[in-house]
Amino acid sequence: MRFYSSFIALASLLAASPALAFSPFCPHYGGHVDVEGKLGGRRDLGETSVFVPVACSQDALLFSDLRFRADNQSNREGNIGLGVRVLKDTGVAGGYAYFDRKRSGVTDKYHSQVTVGAEWLAQDWEVRANGYAPLTGDVETAAGGGGISAPFLQGTGIFAQQTAQRALREIPLYG
Repeated sequence: MRFYSSFIALASLLAASPALAFSPFCPHYGGHVDVEGKLGGRRDLGETSVFVPVACSQDALLFSDLRFRADNQSNREGNIGLGVRVLKDTGVAGGYAYFDRKRSGVTDKYHSQVTVGAEWLAQDWEVRANGYAPLTGDVETAAGGGGISAPFLQGTGIFAQQTAQRALREIPLYG
């Protein structure tokens, strides 16, 4: 229940802020707040994001992007980012960097990473590439419900499984 009340309070506070609609530093672009909730059979999820123009010209925008996501299984994630978008003749070129902090509901550990990315947005298509670099330890062994399983037979061997989480270094490409 604490998850729902915290999410509703944060979303209400942010949604009630009309100052985001107009930035005195950036008259060409407005900010916005997005609030989203998803109810599921096994997991309920809430997310709030705040897009704030920081500075701009007629064809360029410097912005900050703040996001918070939580669920009813003790997972929490916060992201703070800074990005730039530049209007070109055939589309929009952009780049961004984020600091991400996530609390795992499985291990109750915090994981941090840096995300950097670039994007090209055309009228009918878009391409994005992100790179992720973990700042915290690579592997956290699950405690309380995770840990090592009871031994089991498989084929001709005796095995036990261990639950772990790993921060990945990757560069995905989206189109």
